[in-house]
Amino acid sequence: MPDQKKHYAIYHDLIIKAPVNKVFGGVSTPKLLDEWWTQTCKNAAGKDNVFELGFTPNCIWYGKVIKHVPNSEFELLIFDSHNDWNDTAVGFILNDKGGTTRLSFYHSNWKEVNEHFRISSYCWAVYLRVLKGYLEKGIRIPYHERDNV
Repeated sequence: MPDQKKHYAIYHDLIIKAPVNKVFGGVSTPKLLDEWWTQTCKNAAGKDNVFELGFTPNCIWYGKVIKHVPNSEFELLIFDSHNDWNDTAVGFILNDKGGTTRLSFYHSNWKEVNEHFRISSYCWAVYLRVLKGYLEKGIRIPYHERDNV
């Protein structure tokens, strides 16, 4: 009998009042990722490139770009990170709604629904709210204050 391992995912959907190209830049450009998710993100976007995702000087993770369809899809395969995040995929699907963008977010391939999964689901909701505020209104929230949004 084949191994039937279960995998779990986090999903969030939101409408961002910004053009799709601006939203795509916000989720796929290292400098813009620093505005809402990371503290120090490095490397250029593009399929198969590796992003260095810096959260603190002692917490630097890596993600390989596995989907890069301009203004449509962006996905990172996370590796060399917290054990729960290794081999998970963080992705964004964008749909142009005539000046606004529907963003469908997923963080898939979790091995179990544990405390870290639940905390990550909450944190993604917070970070996506920070992304929305930044793209819609230019609101900049310092990295160390994002958890208080």
